[in-house]
This record gives sequence, structure tokens and C-alpha cells, in this order.
Amino acid sequence: MRFTAALALLVGSAGLVRALDNFLLYTLPHQVNLTQFTTAFESVCTIWPVAIENGQTLFGALAAPPIHNVDPSNSVRVTCTWRDGMFAEFQYAADIAGELGATPVS
Repeated sequence: MRFTAALALLVGSAGLVRALDNFLLYTLPHQVNLTQFTTAFESVCTIWPVAIENGQTLFGALAAPPIHNVDPSNSVRVTCTWRDGMFAEFQYAADIAGELGATPVS
């Protein structure tokens, strides 16, 4: 029983680390604040047609302030991950951020 619990914790935390690596950094569209963008991004991610048409399951949608050395007033970290079965992951953050007018930070 203890082995099973430890294994579940290890596998779960590995998935979390992998999900955190999927963040992309974008500049917010002109005259859009972080709250507005976050609401729009997360809403669109949860109904992304390409993922739904391919029978994928939503794993995570998040738009959050940047972490390091980036202006938080006009930047955002985004991830939109869907899964096909247990292991295959598909990232749609770039597509959605572009549709909402955000541009990649170079």
C-alpha cells in the first residue's frame, strides 16, 4: 500500500513538473489587462475546437503573471494542454494567445 501511494505521488508530481515546463511567455495585446486576458484565454482553451474534434481531454488551462525579469503589467505566461489518452499531450497555448492578439516575447 505504501509503495502504491509513493508511486502515485511520484507520477503525479512528474506530470506537474512537465506541465509547468509548457508555459509560454507572451506580451498582452494593447489595451488589455492581465485579468481580461486570463479570463478570455482560459475560456477559449476549455472549448478549443481542434482538441474537442480530436477527442482529447483538457488537462490544464492557465494564464498567469510572469515569474522572472519581465514586466508583469504587459506580459503573461500561458499554457493550454489537452491529452489524448494517458501520455500524449497537445499544447494549444500559442494558437490561442495568437487568436487573442498576444505576441510572443522574444
